[in-house]
Amino acid sequence: YGSLYNHNNPANMRFEANGQEDIMYYFAAQDIMKDEELTVNYNASNGQPVSENDNWFKMQGITPIVD
Repeated sequence: YGSLYNHNNPANMRFEANGQEDIMYYFAAQDIMKDEELTVNYNASNGQPVSENDNWFKMQGITPIVD
């Protein structure tokens, strides 16, 4: 389901990849309220919910929309 999660920085989830099993694991990085959107940080290659840059978007030629 990882491809269904939108980006946020900070995100409310973190992820870990298991290359031996070809599996991605997703974990809550904070309390998540009922009906709250689940998000991951696209920029965090290490799966952490916070990153200091928006390189993923720059590489894709995308300007993130900030509320």
